[in-house]
Parts: sequence; C-alpha cells; structure tokens
Amino acid sequence: MTDCCAAANCDYRQGGSENSAPLFSFPLDPERCKLWLNNCHRPDLESEPPEQLHKLYRLCAKHFEPSLISHQGDASGVLREDAVPTRFDSTMPVNNQSTCHRKRARDPSEEDPTSVKKTKENTAKTVVAEGKREVPSAAPELQNENQTQEDGASSKAKETLKVYFKEILALTGFSINGANISTDEPMGGTRGQQAFNRICVEKIDKKEILQFSEDLMREEIQNSLRQARFFSILLQDVTSVEGKEQIPVFIRSVTVDGFPQKHLIGFLPCNMDTESLFYMLLSELRNKWGLRMEHCRGLTYLVTGSMCQKMRDLTSRILQEFPQVVLSPSDPYAFNIWIIRCMPVHSIQSVANTVEEVASLLRRTPELCKRLEGKIQTTYGHMKGEVDRIKAAIAENWEYGTDAFQTMLDILEPFLNCINEMISKVDEDTAEQMAKLKPVLKNFNFIVTLVVLKNTLCCVSILNSSLRGIISISSTLQYTISNALKLVSKYQQELAIFHRKWFSDAIGRAKKLGVEVTKPDTDQGDAAETPLEDRYRENLSRPILQYLVAEVKRVFSTEMVRILRWLSLVPSYMADHNFSIRRDKVADANLNNLARPDTFYEELGCWEVKWRHASKRRILPTTVFATLKIPDIGFYPNVQSLLRVLGTVPCVNAEADVYGQYHMVLERCHSYLRATPEDQRQCSMAYVYVNQDVHFNVEQMVDSYVQKHPDILQLLQSDDDTKEKPPQVASHGNHAEKDTEEELQFLNLEMDAERLVEIKCAETDRDSLKSALQTAVTAAYSSQSRRHGDASAQEGEVEYVTKSEMKEVLTVCEKAVREGILLEVGISFFSLFIDCVVKFGEKDHLPLFLRFVDSFDVMRLELMGFLEADLDCDAMGQRLLEIVTVEWNLDLNNCRGQAYLGSGDVSYKLKAFACKVQELHPLAISTHCSSYSFNTWWSKSIPVPAVKRALDTFEEVVMFFGSSAALQKQLDHVIAFGLRESYEKVQELQGKFCALWQEKHDSYEVFVQMLEPMVECLEKIKNNPQRWKAFVSEQAVALLSKVMEFDFIIGMVVLKNASSFTRELSAGLQKDHFSAASQLCQISGIVATLNRVKTNMKVFHQNWFDEACAIAQSLRVQIEVPENASQTARDGMMKPVGFYKDGLSVPLVDNLINAVKDHFSEDHKEALNFLSLVPCSVTVSYMFESLKSKPPLYSGDLPDADNFFTELCCWRVTWKTKVASVTIPGSIFHTLRLPLMQYFGNINALLRIMSVLPSTALEDCGVVMRHKKFQEYLRNTNPKDRSPCLAMLQVGTDFSRDLDRMVTQCLKVTPQALEGICLDKESKRFNRNPENNMEVDCVKEEAVEAKVHQTPEEKVDDQDMKPADENGHSGDNRQSLATVFKLATLLGKKNSSPSDLSQEDREMFVQELSVCHWFGSDSKCAPSISADEMVNLLINGIRDVLLKEIQESPFFSLITDKPVKIDDKTHLPVFVRFVGESAPKVELMGFLPFDESCHVDTQANNLAKILTEDWGLPMSQCRGQAFMHLGSGYQSLKKMSLDFLMSYPLSVVTPSESCGLAHWLAGSVPCPSVAKMLAVTEDLLLFFDESPYLEGQLAQAVDGLLNLPREALEEMPETCCSRWKKREDFFDILTDTLEGILSCLDAVSSSALGAKSIHAQVLSTALRNLDFIVTLVILKNACAPLRNCSTVFRCGNPADILCEVEKIPSIIETLNKMLENVSTLHSTWFEQAFQLATKVAPEQVCFSEEANSYESPEIYYRENLSAPLLRSLVDEMKYSFSDSHLKALSVLSLLPSCNPQPVLPENTDEPFSLYLAGNQRVGRGLGREIPGRCSSVIHS
Repeated sequence: MTDCCAAANCDYRQGGSENSAPLFSFPLDPERCKLWLNNCHRPDLESEPPEQLHKLYRLCAKHFEPSLISHQGDASGVLREDAVPTRFDSTMPVNNQSTCHRKRARDPSEEDPTSVKKTKENTAKTVVAEGKREVPSAAPELQNENQTQEDGASSKAKETLKVYFKEILALTGFSINGANISTDEPMGGTRGQQAFNRICVEKIDKKEILQFSEDLMREEIQNSLRQARFFSILLQDVTSVEGKEQIPVFIRSVTVDGFPQKHLIGFLPCNMDTESLFYMLLSELRNKWGLRMEHCRGLTYLVTGSMCQKMRDLTSRILQEFPQVVLSPSDPYAFNIWIIRCMPVHSIQSVANTVEEVASLLRRTPELCKRLEGKIQTTYGHMKGEVDRIKAAIAENWEYGTDAFQTMLDILEPFLNCINEMISKVDEDTAEQMAKLKPVLKNFNFIVTLVVLKNTLCCVSILNSSLRGIISISSTLQYTISNALKLVSKYQQELAIFHRKWFSDAIGRAKKLGVEVTKPDTDQGDAAETPLEDRYRENLSRPILQYLVAEVKRVFSTEMVRILRWLSLVPSYMADHNFSIRRDKVADANLNNLARPDTFYEELGCWEVKWRHASKRRILPTTVFATLKIPDIGFYPNVQSLLRVLGTVPCVNAEADVYGQYHMVLERCHSYLRATPEDQRQCSMAYVYVNQDVHFNVEQMVDSYVQKHPDILQLLQSDDDTKEKPPQVASHGNHAEKDTEEELQFLNLEMDAERLVEIKCAETDRDSLKSALQTAVTAAYSSQSRRHGDASAQEGEVEYVTKSEMKEVLTVCEKAVREGILLEVGISFFSLFIDCVVKFGEKDHLPLFLRFVDSFDVMRLELMGFLEADLDCDAMGQRLLEIVTVEWNLDLNNCRGQAYLGSGDVSYKLKAFACKVQELHPLAISTHCSSYSFNTWWSKSIPVPAVKRALDTFEEVVMFFGSSAALQKQLDHVIAFGLRESYEKVQELQGKFCALWQEKHDSYEVFVQMLEPMVECLEKIKNNPQRWKAFVSEQAVALLSKVMEFDFIIGMVVLKNASSFTRELSAGLQKDHFSAASQLCQISGIVATLNRVKTNMKVFHQNWFDEACAIAQSLRVQIEVPENASQTARDGMMKPVGFYKDGLSVPLVDNLINAVKDHFSEDHKEALNFLSLVPCSVTVSYMFESLKSKPPLYSGDLPDADNFFTELCCWRVTWKTKVASVTIPGSIFHTLRLPLMQYFGNINALLRIMSVLPSTALEDCGVVMRHKKFQEYLRNTNPKDRSPCLAMLQVGTDFSRDLDRMVTQCLKVTPQALEGICLDKESKRFNRNPENNMEVDCVKEEAVEAKVHQTPEEKVDDQDMKPADENGHSGDNRQSLATVFKLATLLGKKNSSPSDLSQEDREMFVQELSVCHWFGSDSKCAPSISADEMVNLLINGIRDVLLKEIQESPFFSLITDKPVKIDDKTHLPVFVRFVGESAPKVELMGFLPFDESCHVDTQANNLAKILTEDWGLPMSQCRGQAFMHLGSGYQSLKKMSLDFLMSYPLSVVTPSESCGLAHWLAGSVPCPSVAKMLAVTEDLLLFFDESPYLEGQLAQAVDGLLNLPREALEEMPETCCSRWKKREDFFDILTDTLEGILSCLDAVSSSALGAKSIHAQVLSTALRNLDFIVTLVILKNACAPLRNCSTVFRCGNPADILCEVEKIPSIIETLNKMLENVSTLHSTWFEQAFQLATKVAPEQVCFSEEANSYESPEIYYRENLSAPLLRSLVDEMKYSFSDSHLKALSVLSLLPSCNPQPVLPENTDEPFSLYLAGNQRVGRGLGREIPGRCSSVIHS
C-alpha cells in the first residue's frame, strides 16, 4: 500500500516533513469507490477493481470534511462508513504525467529526485491557490490541520507500542527465558534487525504487558467457554510457581465447530485444607471465569506425593456436591496406571516415579536405547515373538500404557546390564542418573511391588477402552465393568493363593538379578517375626485390591455409565447395529444435557433415518468429534448436545482428526516448567505461554495500556517530533532557487518531448511489423475454429507468403512463446502436468503443461507443447526426459510435483515415467491436478474398457450440446427438468455444465439424473428437421444410438455410485486450502470403505445393476452384453449381471483403491499439511501445531532450516495477534504479496512449493487460465483441423510478452516471410479504404433502408401517438393503455427489455403494440383519463397477467393476511399461490374492503363477489383457502370460505405457513382477552423490530434467565422477535422470556426520550397486566399438543408430514380430553400464571371487576377463557384439518423422497380419488402431474 495520497495535485506523503494527516483506503463498495475516483480526478484508475484500489491507494484527511472524521480519545482518526471526499483543488489542471504513473508501495528513497521537485512545485501552487480562494476560512483550516497532525502523531506512537508489545509477546511465548534477554540489543532472526524503542525499554514494565495480554486472553477464553457451555476440570500435578507449591487448573470443552479445546485458567495453592480448596476453586470458576458448576460434566486430577489424599478428598467433595460431574482418568495415563498413580501410598508412588524416570532416560539417550534392544534380543531371543513384543512395547510413551509395569519387568534385566556397560561411555549427568537408578532397581521391595502391580492392575485394564470412547466397546460396557469387579473380588477372596504365586515370581526374579531378599526399609526396626510373604500380602497386595474396587466404583458411577452409553449415537456404531438406537441406552439422559427435551425421541428417530439412508453414499463418522463436524448436526440439537457432553469428559480421546492437536496445551505447560528455573516462574508468563493459541488483538491491548499510561504516549509523541524537526527547518529555502529549478525543469521537459518524437519515428517500422505479425498469427489460429467458419479461413490466408513460409513463421513464433514462458520459470520450483490424450488430425497427442510461480507471485499453468501418444513405454519416458531437461533446459531437482492423466493404455506409460522420476528425485511427488475434480481425474485415468467407452460417449454428448447456443439452451431445459428437486443445483449448472463438468465432483450423478429427459431431447432434435440443420440431426441420431445402449447406461451408473465414495473428498479438495488439507484424515476411511465394497462386491454390484436396469426399462433399452464382448458372453453362457461385475465393477473398484493410495501418498499428505501456513488457516485450526512435530518434508529447500521452528512460532504470533494486517489473507497469492514475507524466508519457500504442487487449487490472480482456454479450444475446434503449433499459439501466446521476441526471431530466421506478411496487411487495408469512401455516397440510401429494415425494438420505441380520426377508430385510449400496462407487467416480471426477448416473442410483442391506437389531448373524441382511472388500469393489467399465469398453472390457492389500514379504511390483503416454471409462487392479487360492523352474510357475499366477478378468479381451479381470522369480524371470512367449500369441494381449508399453527388458531378464538393479548404481542414485536439494538439486550437477558444451551438461544432465532410468531412454541418463548422483555422495556423507558420511552412504558404496563399473563400462560398450555404438528407442517420434509397427518385425529382427541378435564388442568395453569404474575409484577396482581361475580378468579378464567379456548381449538382443528385436507396431503406420498406407504386391505378408497373426478374436465393430458401440482399450492 502506498504512503502517499492518490488524489491528483496532492503531494502529501505520510511521515513527510510538512504535515502528518492520516490516510484512508479506498472503499470496497464499487459505487462509493467510483465516486471517490471521480471526485479526486483519477480517471486513469477506473479500470482497476475496487479490491485493488482498496489495497494500493489511499486519500489523505485533507480531502474530507472534518465532520466525517471521528476522534475517539487518543486514538487515530476513524472515517465514517459513508464518507465521500469533497475537498479538492478544482482550479489546478490535473498533472497527468504524475498521476497516471504512480508507483506501488515502495521505499521513499527509491523516488526520482525530479519527481520530488515536481511535488514541491505542485504543493506550492496548490497552497497559493487555496490561499486566494479560502482566506475567510483560514483559521478553521489551521485548527483542523493541527488536529490531524496530532492524530497522526498519536497513531505513530501507538504503532511503536504495538511493535514493542508484539516482540515482547513473541519472546515470552516462544523463548521461555524471555525475561533474561537483553533489551538493549537489536532483535535478530527472522523478525528483522530494528532495535527496540528507547522509551519503551526504559518506561514499560514487561510484567504489566503480560498482565494486559493475560486479561485479553481471559476475555477470549471466557467467550469460547460461554459458547461451549459444558466443561470439565483438569487438575495437574503439583509444581512450584512464584516460590510456592501450586496446582495448575485446566478447563476442557468442545468448540462450536466440534473441536476439543483445553485452556490453562490458573493455579490453586497447596497450603490449604480440602474445604478451603473446594470453595476457592468454585469461587475462581464462578467469579473470575463466569462458569457455573451446573454445567460442569467432568473432573480429573493427577497429583503425586503427599497431595494425593488431599486431592482425593477434594474430588469426593465435588462429586458429592455436584452429582452430574463424573470422575475420569487424566491424560495421558491409561485407566489402571492413573488409578495406581494417584494411590496415596509412598512405596507405590516411588515405584511409579522410577518407571517414568527409566522411560525418560531411554528417550533422552538413543545410544542406551539401541544397546537395550540388543540386550533384549540376547535375553529373549530363544522365545518366539517375545523380542518383537517387547521392542514394540517400548517404542512410544510406554510408561503411560496399560502394560507399563509388565514392560518394566521385561526390560529390568537387560536394562541393568546396559547400565553396567554404558555408564562409562555417557556424559556426566546421564552417568550420575544411571548410578542413582541402579540401587533403586536392584532392590527387592521395588521388584516385589512391580510384580504385584503388574498382576493386580491387569484386572481393570480392560476398562481403559470404554473410558477412551472406543465405539466398539460401548455396547458391552456394563458387562465389562461387572467382569472387572468380579475378577478383583476373586483376587481378594483367594488372595493367599494368588499372592504366594506373585511372591515366588518376585523371589525368582530377584535371585536371577542377584538381589538380596530383605525386609522393606520402613520395617527394619520391627521386632515382630512376621513372615515376609505375609507382610507384603497385608501391607501391599490387599490395600491395592481394596483401593481398586473403591476407585472403579467411584469412576464408573451411574452418571459415567450413562454418558458412555451415548457412544451409541455415533454413526459407525449405528452401522454395526443395523442403524437402530436402543432407547434404553439414551433414554435416561439428564434433561439439563438436552437442548430440546420435548423433541428428543422424535429427533432420535430422524437421526436413525438419516444414517440408514446415508450409509451407502458416504463414509460414516467413527468418533465423537468427527460426528460433531458433520454439516447438518445443527438440525439435531439434542444429539449434538449429548455428543458435546461426551466430548467434554476428560478421558474420551481428543484426537478427532489429524489437526486436533489438543495435547499441545499440556505439552506447552510441561515445556515451560522444564525450561524455566523455579525462581523465575511466573503465573502470568505461564498463562500467556500455555494459552498462546488463543487469538487476541494487540491493538486493543495498546488502547488499554494508553488509557492507563497516557504519559508513555506523550513521551513517544515528543520523541517522534524531535526526530522530525530537522527536515522541517531544511524545507524553508530561497525562493529564487525554486524559480531557477522550475525553468530548468521546463527545459528538460521540452528536450524529453523532442527526443520521444525521434524514438517514435525510429520505431515505426518495427511497430508495423509487430502489428502485421500479430494479425497474421491471430488469423492463423482463428481459422481452425468451428465458430468462425470460412471468413476466418479467408482472413488467415496471406497472399504474399507461401504456406511453407507461413508454417515456418508460426513455428518460430511457437518457439518464441515457449522461450518466454521458460524465462519466467527460470530456476524456480515447477511441476509437470500432462493432460488426457487429444486428437490432432489423425494422430493422438499428449498436452504438456508446466506449473510455476512467476516473479509477481502469481500461480501459472502454461501449455508448453505436445508429445506423440503412440510411443512405447521406454521411448515415451526417454522422450519426456529429453523434452524437459534438454529442450526446455529445466532441472528436475526443482520439480516438486507430477500429475499425469493420460487415458487408457497411456496411463501405464505415464505412471512408469512418474515412478522413474520420483525414484531419482523423491520430492517430485505424484498427485492429481486441481484443474479437474478428483472424481473426474481418477475416472479418466482408470484403464477399464467399459469405463472408457462410457466416458467417450459422455464427452461426445457434452461436446454436442456445447457446440451452439441453441443446443446449450436445450441442455438447460434438460437440467431444469432432470434436477427439478434441487433448485440450487439447477442454478449452478445451467449455462455452465458443458464448460465446467470436469471441475464438478458430482457430474456423473447429475448426468444419470437427467439421462431420461436428455434422451427425450435428442429424439425431439432427431424428429424435427424443420428446426434443426441436417448435420445436427445426424449427430443426434448417432448419439442416441450410443446412449440407448445398456453398456453405456450401466457404465455411467457404476461410475456414479463408485464416485459417491470419494465425493466428499473431491468436494473438499476444490474448496479453500483449509478444507483441502482437512480432508486428509478421510483417506484411510475411504480406502477401508472401498475395501469393504470390494469384499461385498456381489451385493453392491447387484444394487448398481438393478438401478441401471430400471433406467434401461424406462428408456426401453434391451439389457444385454455389448456386441464386442467375448463369444462366450454373447452366446448366453454368462449373464449380463455377472459379465458386468467381472468386466466393470470389480476392476473399477480395484483401480479406484489403487488411485486413492497412489495419489495420496504419505509424502503428499505431509506436503498438503503446509497449507495450514496460509494465515486464515493459522487462525481457525489446530493443524498448525502438527508442523512442529518433526522436520519438514522440504527441509532441503529451506534457506534457513535450522531456524524453521522458531520462525514457525513467530509466524503464528503474527497472525494470532493480527499485528501484520487487519485483514487476514485467505490465499497463498495474497500471503506471498505481503511485505513481511521478506522476514519469513522458510515459510515463503514452503508456500511457493505449495503454489506449484498440482493438487492445490490454482488461485485466480487476474491472469488468463491457460488450461480453461485449452479446454475451450478443444470445444471450439474440429479434431481434423487442429495443429499442435496453432494450438500452442492460441492457448499460450501473450502478445505483450512474446511479440517483441517473435519479431526478433522472425527477422533472424525468415525476414522475407515477415516482410510479405507486412505487405499483405497494407494491401488489405488499402483495399478496404475505397469501400469506406463509397460509404459517404450511400448515406441517404442507407438512411432510407434503415427505416425499411428497422429492428423490432426500434419499432417499439418509435410507436408515436397517431391520431385516430384518419383511421376511423373511436377516440378512447383506455384499451390501449390496458394493453401497454399488461405488456409492461410481463416485461417487469421477466426483468428484461424487449431486446432480450426471443425473435418469436418480440414479434408478438410488436404486433400487440401495433394494434394500439392513440388519440391526442386535442382530439374531440378522446375523453380525458383521471389519475385514479390510470391506477386502476395499471392494477387490472397486473391482475390480468397473474390470471393468465394461474390459468397456465392451472391450480391456485387463496391466502389472506391480517387486516391493514389504507386511508382510514380496513382492507384485507389477498394473495394467490400457484406453480409457475416448476416452482411455487405467491403473488399479491389486491386488497378487499372489510367492514367489521357489516352483517356476516352480507360481508361474505360482497367479498366473494369481488373475488369472482370483479377480479375474475376461476374458483373452480382453487385447491386451497387460508383465511387469517383476526378481530371480531372474522366470522364473515369463515362464512365465505364455507360457501366456497360448498360450491367447490376441492378448495380445502388449511392454515397458512405465514405463522405458527398455535398463533393461527389462537386468532380465531372468540374471546376478547385472547384478541387483546394478541394485539399487545403484535405491538411488542413491532416495537422490537423498530429497535434492532434491543435484540442484543434481550439475548443477554434471556441468557441469564433461561437454563438453555447457547445453541438453543441462537436458534430462537437470534432472539429476533419478528420471527417468533412463526414458531410452534411462540407462547412458550413469550412466557419464558417475559421477565427479560420487561427488563429491556424498563431500561428503554428510563434511558430513552420522547415517544419511544412512552411506548416502552405502555407496553411494560400492558405486559404486567394480570389478564395478559393469565391469558398467555393458558394459551401456552392449551396449545402444547400442537407443537410438533406445527413444526413438521412448517419446515418438515414430505415424509414427516405424512407421518404427522396420521396424528391429527389423536391431537383433536387430546384437546377433547383436555376440555373434559378442564377443571383439573385449569387449576395448574392458573397457579403457573399467578406465580409468574407475582414474579414479574407483584404490585399489580389484582383481578378485574368481572371476576368478583364468580366464586373465585380461578373459576372466572376457567369459564371465560380456558373452556371457550379449548372448544374453539377443537372446532378450528376440525375445520382446518378436514378429511378433504388430509386426503389432499396424502398426495405427498407420490414424491420419490417419501417411503412407499402400504395400502391397508380394509381401505376401500382409491388413493387420490379426491382429484380424479374433479380434474377430468381440466384435461387428460396432465396425467400424473395434477396431484403434484395440487400439493404444491396447498398452504399447510
């Protein structure tokens, strides 16, 4: 970004000597950006996109009004969002030379001195002009300038603070001893060489910086935990921090995106008793972090030594106080090791510590580990398999595993032998540690304790898998716990026998090691003669077994077992159990864990159905966290909530995917404690370092610091002023010198102009050669295009040059293009891409592409040439090597990727070449190419003949429809019909399928779906020779014969189904870099799924074959083997199903498995991990942590590999704290363009390698995409006319780069031919000139002809008002106006102009307009038309168009909404719903006048008359009525609907989807209190709608009042009141949030002024009214049975609606029972209402006077509210869900998405008989479409 102002004649530069006003970037909004450009007089920048202007150009504050810049405290100026610059010097001419050639962001020292002089001159002139023009406003201008300078200085000082804070955080976060680094020295490494600011070093305390960062981190963590809701507490081992023993406290939760997260939140002191620790922990969680223990679901601890008993007591206290909390093992220990690790017995603790010390020593000393392996071989070599078992056991962190003590016993003897041999060969520290370990290991007490622990802990080791969340174990959980406890009990009962065996084993091992059998040290003084065996049995074995029983029962509590049962919700578990969820496993879920308890069981049913249908099409999630990441998990809030709780439990494995680096947090804690001496440890430093992955804003940190220490900011400002003063003094020079400079400058400009003229004259000849050559080359390659025809061919012929000479010229140009590309490649990294075989004439060729990054950091994929495809394997490999290394002179050591597609047999040859290259150059990884989707890539590369035949036919079909615009339009119709169930897919593919099918991951599925309509379309083309040309019909016939073969159909069906297994992978690779990298964890699952398919191929192939047979039967295609099959198959010896299984499905799946493995090798997956370096991935994922686990794959390519990990850490801080840029780059291109990349050399190199890797997305950087251009070339050319040379020129030529080189090479090689080309162009131009001269003489003739050949749209525009008298027509313009309005409505609905219409429609349009006759205002026979008449004519015109659309539908439904006031009169808005263009439409028909005082019958008749007679609605075609009943006059609407229903039985009465069913039915209740309550709620919703800022306050209030999860609050939805009444639980929400709403209203009434305050007071009073509250609570309870029904009808799928239809009678029955028991129910309802009223308005609890006439208020409300309400609900449910309505809804069973419903034997009615009789007169041709269209217009 530039540091100078972009306005013309403004020479302000930021940081300059004259002023320091801030700069503001151009806006991203295109219209505002264009306005800025126009105002600042920069027309030269109009071609730049707004994004480029926003990044590169800025305007200074001088060009904005002061009121547009706001100053917030000491912060820099902030521009208003809608600000537009208006202050410019319009008197000065624009200096085009200076403005048109402004440079991009560059160092000021690089500016030319002359430009600086010009700047000063321009500034002087501008100042003089402004002084003359704005003398009166000089004082305000000066004041504004001073203010701007102050803001600039403040901004600069804050920037200094930000840089200093960033460096201190980087040191603290990634150099643990950062406090010890000398701050007087300049920073080194990759962060630059600039020294710290002196004032910052002297005045700012680093501890305070840490405190500020800690506060900001805490705020971010609090927000994250608040969103997560559930959490667990993790207490770690005691450590010394700040000079005292403390316990680190961590919190585990699950993010909104489904990732596990862990945060350090503080430390607990150890010098307190258990009770004090308990209350201190609760206080810390509640007060400091805002966490409630009611949301805590897990607890774990890991404490050793003397704190064991205290921590055990603390956890018992927590579990007793909060029963929902479960105790679980701590990471990384297995369950049995964790239990014994926390046992408060000193001897056992010592043994466990020794085992961990041995493991640590082995990891730290590789020589010792290697020697140990040799000793293991010597000791156990005679035992088969034992050596491998022990070596495998010590490979990783074995001291934490279930067999830790077994492993220690196995290696004890070899390890002691190693110590004896190695102690003299290692360093002093290691030798000292070995010397200390040896006596400990050779101690009998240690050996016997190991043996006892090994044998006792094996009893409970089987429980570890269950606690870790292993899916397969969860089904036998209860059985496993029972077995473990039985085994421990057996050991206890027979302890004497078992212990004797263990003790004998220990003595045997001791004798073998030469260890003396002695008493424990603690018992040396014991005089009692107790046998040693008995002593160990009573003091060791028995306590351990008793402790195990107690701990197992404590850990596997009822709540833990309940939570672990929820693993049955994971889809892979469901697949193993026939996709059925045992209700008893999840039915006992605590309601506090559920988001929507009332819909829990229904949701479980939907969850089962979802995965039962998805099992064949996708890879099932196998873990809790993988399930939480599925896109639609939000539709199952209860399942999501349960899985979140399960993911929160500490023992469940957090390794959900390869990027969930959850354990890094604990590792950072350990690394901090290891690297920092005890006396230097600080809580704040530990907090910042451990939580360094938490994002926070450094700018916010700077603002907080400045508010606290304004003196530091003043010191920095004064320091900056001191540095800037010398240049200001130097700027005042002698004016005489300036005048001399101006004269010299003027002379220089004149001399430059003369020199420029001379150069232009010298270059004229070369320019003409360049122009002629460019024209000739363009004409040559355009001549082969199908679309240019003969004209291009004639234009491409050069008269003065022979064909051989022209061919030589083109060859030279081709070489020049290739040389230009290779010069851009240079010695940078590149990758090779070979596309599939293409035809050139009669030969097959392979296109060769090169991918690289140019000097502008732009990703390029360039066509380099072609290779003959008929070479054998060795010859092809040799030829390719020769082309790349010799002809292109490229070094394969710089090759970083290979992507070879080929096709058929060629793919084997290319695969052999790839293996050969990768063997010599391992970093040239074989991948797929992102130019194709992965599904398209592997299908094209599979050498299966049946697949190749199907794909060839498929491509021929696509090429056919893409060959002309008319055929493309036909294909769009095919897509619209074939994909009619997916509107989004239709919009995505229409007009683009032919060009983009190779990039789509579901192209085969789409093609199969539209196969039937495509065949029908081809038949129409074949049978309509009048419309289509002969060759088009012939092509259609040939394609039909290929498509109508079973071989093609089954090939496409198998391809579709096989590609479904890799669809998610293919789709993910096409998205952003983060999505591409995140798909790597799916590879193993895909391979496993494909192997399962291979194993069960018979079943899968049978399903695929049946699907193909169904399509073939619908197309009337015979099911047979192909003609080219073997004779055995043709003779009928082999059935088609077996033939295609062996010849198609089996080899296809085999090749697909190999393709996935080959294209996603370990190196490729590791390479794709580097996509996490893109800043947007650094900020949103955990995968960045995985890069630090081992040296990078490309370590040899890094400029500074030793500092890679340090640079990685600094890179993360840069983007986590947003100090590098306000906007985080989301692409590699934008990242490489950042100025700071010069400090990150290693990351720059890795991102460049990622840019050339073929599998990464080729980012659109504004350059021509050559591969797309090549595909377009193939579509637009005939194979016979193609030439490799012309293809290379058409696709790869960039004339701005290559034209000079072309001319130079041609002058060297073929100068005569080039001269002939130039002469040919001159002659053609001369021949055209006479024609131009003749045009002058023909102007009049053409003007006359123009009228004759006038276009239809011009005719429309030229329709003048002709007088009617001359034609004898009557003088009334009304009919003509009606016609015009009607035609205008048609155009308006299509959103088009007459020129956009088709030729046929345009002619009809013109014909109708020609009928119109217009009469002037002076005509006697033309009466005047009033404004009202004009409006009515317009309305009637719109209504006529709607009626025409309804007739085409041909069915519709009527809908009315709530009454509205127009001109103080009440009107009812009337809408019609119908089907148009295969989609439902709702249109406004008009407004019915409504008089509530009118008689019911009269009103109903008047309304019906308007609808039928005045508006002309054909009620015989009406299929639904939905009249909203509100107010006292609703009975007339009901009377009218019943009259319509009697006359037209098919116009069923239904509710409308405009609001929830409960709200709809409540509007029809004839109770004044209900009507009043609904009116108040309507007013309330409007009030909140008009005050959007209140929604945030309401959300906060609701969050505090309701015990709901965050997901449920967000679903409410976003507490947007305007949408509440559409919900099924409208009255429930209003009741639950009433207190929050009242608090918001009270806040508004106390803070706002005027009408809003009064409005809030009125609403608050109305809501606190007892009548309102009682009515609300009773409505809530009475409408409870309608909840699920309303939800399903409003947003459910057709299958759910059909199920819900069956429940309608039971709902009505429930309401009847409620009415019968109204006395009992009403008491409960009234009690609830009274409690709510007492809570929200205790001072207003008083009943109305009418209640005094009853025995009690309760009876009053029962008789006047509850009973009438229930009666009305029963009546309205019967009225709205009549038998006709329910039969109409059964039409939905025709939809393919619904399961076929069996017809019961006793059901004598024919299905859909409702419509069969009534629709006979509509037309028999509609067939099956009629019921579907009828169901589309029914509102419910």
